[in-house]
Amino acid sequence: MMKNLLVIIFAIAPFYSWSINYYCDPVNGSMTNPGTQAAPWGSLEAVFNQGTTFNGGDKIILLSGNHGFPKITGVNSSNVEIISHTGHSPIIERIRIGNTAHAAFWLLNGLIIQSENTSQYPINLIDLYSNTNNITVINCTITSNLTTNNWTRNDWRTKANNGVFSRGTGHKFNYNTIKNIAIGLTMSSSNSQFIGNTVQYFTIDGVRGLGDDCAYIGNSILDNVSVYYYSENHYDGFQSYSCCPVGNAIVNNVVIKQNTIINCTDTTRQFRGSMQGIGCFDGMYNNWTIENNVVIVDNWHGITLTGATNCRIVNNTVIDPYDVSYQDPNDPQQFGNVGPAWIKITAHKTDGGIYSGTPSTNNTIMNNLVPTMANDQNIGTVTNNILLGASANYSNFFVNHNAADLQLIATASAIDAGISTGAPAVDIEGTSRPQGNGVDVGAYEYSGCNLSFDIFSSQDTICKGDLVTLTTDALTAASWNNGVVDNVAFSPLSTQTYTATVNDGNCSHSEQVTIVVNPIPVITIIQNGNQLETTTTNGTIQWNLDGNSIVGANDSIYEYTINGNYTVTFVDQNGCEGTSNTITIQGVGFEKSNDNAIQLYPNPTNAIVNIESAERIERIQLFNVSGTLVAEYHQLQPKTVQLPKQNAGVYYLFITTEKGVTSQKIIFTK
Repeated sequence: MMKNLLVIIFAIAPFYSWSINYYCDPVNGSMTNPGTQAAPWGSLEAVFNQGTTFNGGDKIILLSGNHGFPKITGVNSSNVEIISHTGHSPIIERIRIGNTAHAAFWLLNGLIIQSENTSQYPINLIDLYSNTNNITVINCTITSNLTTNNWTRNDWRTKANNGVFSRGTGHKFNYNTIKNIAIGLTMSSSNSQFIGNTVQYFTIDGVRGLGDDCAYIGNSILDNVSVYYYSENHYDGFQSYSCCPVGNAIVNNVVIKQNTIINCTDTTRQFRGSMQGIGCFDGMYNNWTIENNVVIVDNWHGITLTGATNCRIVNNTVIDPYDVSYQDPNDPQQFGNVGPAWIKITAHKTDGGIYSGTPSTNNTIMNNLVPTMANDQNIGTVTNNILLGASANYSNFFVNHNAADLQLIATASAIDAGISTGAPAVDIEGTSRPQGNGVDVGAYEYSGCNLSFDIFSSQDTICKGDLVTLTTDALTAASWNNGVVDNVAFSPLSTQTYTATVNDGNCSHSEQVTIVVNPIPVITIIQNGNQLETTTTNGTIQWNLDGNSIVGANDSIYEYTINGNYTVTFVDQNGCEGTSNTITIQGVGFEKSNDNAIQLYPNPTNAIVNIESAERIERIQLFNVSGTLVAEYHQLQPKTVQLPKQNAGVYYLFITTEKGVTSQKIIFTK
């Protein structure tokens, strides 16, 4: 009977699992440690190089430092999460998932993936191979470098890496910031989603959507950086082509909705160009839905499909506010005036491929606001679109097109002018359609009420760990995403866009603000003889003794003369401050006596101190925190000592007795 019971127990046991938190510290950890918080592993790269395996529900928690280039493999039953430790700012240079072995159910949450490239052809900062499935990347910052203010044209061409290259199936990329890159996302994977992300400052394309059954929803694709000549590249906010060879396959079942695509948010910046909006030039494309998008470009191609069947382009707002196109003075090949922007469906290119010249059929173009159209005949249904014409007409439709506010004004002819059948149930902001007697034309549904408001943030750029307060000037209380409470301070873990929504019972309106979170710098002290050294120099250095700043100690090397606990504080170019590990200095060449044998009072003092010692006092030395000798007394026997007057602050008394030396901190008052 007992034997049978044991068999049952062992049969059941494998079905029980417990999730475990593991810690990685590339500065102080070791792969010989068990990976606990008290004894962490080394870098994330080292963990996967060692072939460590995990179970669904486990967390890998990263401490500050450089975690290198982890190559992730392993199939989990549910997500294994890789996340930053609270208050820490780990950096990962790049990540590869899959390739040498299958990888499934990995979650990257709130990480910074940052690396510059120095070759002409960019690497992929996050690279998912075809033998991956169910990978989630959420709330991450993916960038070649957070700071590019001083980048030249050549820097942009040689240092900007690609953000994400996704192959495999079932992946999710949600609420990430992808910036200062070449291509933001290449989605070759199937059954995948790209939702709520910001792609900003890209030198080639914002997004490339190449896989079947994918959704691109609620993203902001902003600011092409034009550093290539026209013969080298044409820039697209969203681009697609079938593969492979290019133009010889079909991309099926893609949804592109509620996105904002803007060529240039700051017309004074360097390297602005003439980006195309949604450009799909090498079909075929089958069963696509493109709806409720705002596209602002300086180009002909607002939304273009060449080789499309059963596709719907519905309730989009496309404008080209540049009647005279920007001319790049450094691109001799750039053609002249481009635009106005159009919506266009035409036949597949005549390129000799298997779909060469195939007509586009059974498509719908409906309820769009756009400067002009350029469709082939017999592409399908084209109805209830309003052609805006030149930018001089925009003020008859939009609240403020110069500020990219393309909500409709009360007198706009687009109100109630659309067709309800086949129109999306909500607009770009989630407002229900219709609000009036009919569906409005364009991406916004006019609600008949004025809920415009501004967001106020205590600061837009912070260091990790700092507090931010967000509030609005709306008359009605706003609700926030991402757990924000109006006018209550919180500490963002990573760069994130926050949305406030106001609803008065009849309609709703949303506004957004992006808070940029810079990492806390990591700084390390090493002891070398009678010197302390730090290799971090690209910022402001301040050495400290027992928590107090040492006056004038601002170099990377400090020669100590006093016992105590030394740290160094470093402020980087973003104004973010980090403090090093502590190194304790004892003895400074002397044998230390018993501290309890000497009592010093009053402390703090205005200069007069009483010293009680069971040992004979031979010498007293007074030092300031910079290590400078202020006063010295020999063969001191009286209990009361009149020290010289000093500025208020921390000083040190070195007391030499017949049995050794002890140091005591003393504080001078005014």
